[in-house]
Amino acid sequence: MNKFVIFLILAASFARVSHARANAWAVGDVFIITDMDGTILNPEMGLDPATMGIDLYKVGQAFYKQYPDEFDFLTVFTTTNVGIQSGIPVSNSVKGIGQGSFYGETYSYAAKYGSKGKLKEVVKMGNVSLYPTYDKLEVGTVGLIPITPIELLAHETGHIWLVWISYDLGDGVKHEDLRGVNEKGHWNYLYNSGQSDSYSSVMYGNVWKYNPDKPGCFTTQKPAPSRKYSPLDQYLMGLRAPEEVPDSFLIVNDNLPAETSDSMPSNGNYEICGDKLVIGISDIILAMGPREPAWNEAQHEFRNAFILVIKNGESSGVLQTAIQKVDGFRKKWEEWFPYATDNRGKVTTNLKSGDPQPEQAEPAPEQVETAPDVAEVINPEDIQPESADIPVDQGIDAPSEEAGFEELAVSEEGGGDVKELPLEIQHQDTVIIDKKVEEEEISSGGGCSQGNSAPNSSVILMILFSCSLLVLWNKKYFI
Repeated sequence: MNKFVIFLILAASFARVSHARANAWAVGDVFIITDMDGTILNPEMGLDPATMGIDLYKVGQAFYKQYPDEFDFLTVFTTTNVGIQSGIPVSNSVKGIGQGSFYGETYSYAAKYGSKGKLKEVVKMGNVSLYPTYDKLEVGTVGLIPITPIELLAHETGHIWLVWISYDLGDGVKHEDLRGVNEKGHWNYLYNSGQSDSYSSVMYGNVWKYNPDKPGCFTTQKPAPSRKYSPLDQYLMGLRAPEEVPDSFLIVNDNLPAETSDSMPSNGNYEICGDKLVIGISDIILAMGPREPAWNEAQHEFRNAFILVIKNGESSGVLQTAIQKVDGFRKKWEEWFPYATDNRGKVTTNLKSGDPQPEQAEPAPEQVETAPDVAEVINPEDIQPESADIPVDQGIDAPSEEAGFEELAVSEEGGGDVKELPLEIQHQDTVIIDKKVEEEEISSGGGCSQGNSAPNSSVILMILFSCSLLVLWNKKYFI
């Protein structure tokens, strides 16, 4: 074979390896993935919510190349518009909460994301530029819905447990009107979801107060009260005993139009007249059975990784601002989650227990390529908006479009066959109306173009090594 051809093959092979290292790294506790070839942020559109606007399977596969299977949630932000926010259940082993009722209570699709079974849910939060800075995540609203950004994150995360239940009043009928008419994953607009006068559930519904001046009528509050996980939410999450869940009520009026019973919460003083139907936890358990595992055996502490996906060639200014926003969300989520669960739950968002793991004892099923060297970890507080250099020569290749995963046949704690995940359970929320985001143009002399970084020392050494092989071959030292 021609010696020059061999040289080109060696050099090109190593250049490919160098390119593969230019698309994923960590900045503090935010994991960043560059979509090098446009297949992550521009997947082929289908009916699977995990690939609508962004291929979340590939996001998970890229993440688990560098980190062990220790995370319950992956929360994904982007710097481009990728459609509506979504909470997409991945696996479930809990009984008595209605999750998975369309295809069996226990299931696992974790392998499609590169997880060996720990992953519960992937939350798509979308374009981070649509949200305010980290210090304003508890105020204002998102789009047209009276819900703050941090409450929206809680809402989407909550879909792994909420809202899929029915109740039975002793008539043998599983009534489903606690949930919205059109969006079954939310509390009904007419449901007093917070079970309190001071807040309502992050899963919508309202705070309804009896109007003494108009018997049989109820009024919402204005401005809308804050939101957190209600006592019933916490029971379904495994954080509260059933005897700690107070009764609540649903306003029933058969003369109201069906859309009145949808899930969208109110942002003003609205009056609804009807019958007050009191519903207790015993009515829910009669329909659903007891929660398994019970609250005293359920998981109360969770791990949540925060991921930012950027397009190839994203400008340094946009990237640095996005990292700071995502990191702000991450820190606020850790702080806010205990409050939202009445100090019954805890979430940890650091990427360790240790640094990124390049190797795992047992790779995930059908795992794509072995992860390269550990990516550099940088403290986001060290990033200055105008001058910081982002390390673009660290990371791994995004999994190829052809990479496939076999579905797990058994859940982590339960069992049962894996069936096609129906659209009803892969929840999405229409919260933000997409708007065009003006992206910062990349100048020829600056920016952070992940695909065009200069050759590093390893490339140079490989070229020198290849040249040495040619010299040895010429001198007949190489057989």
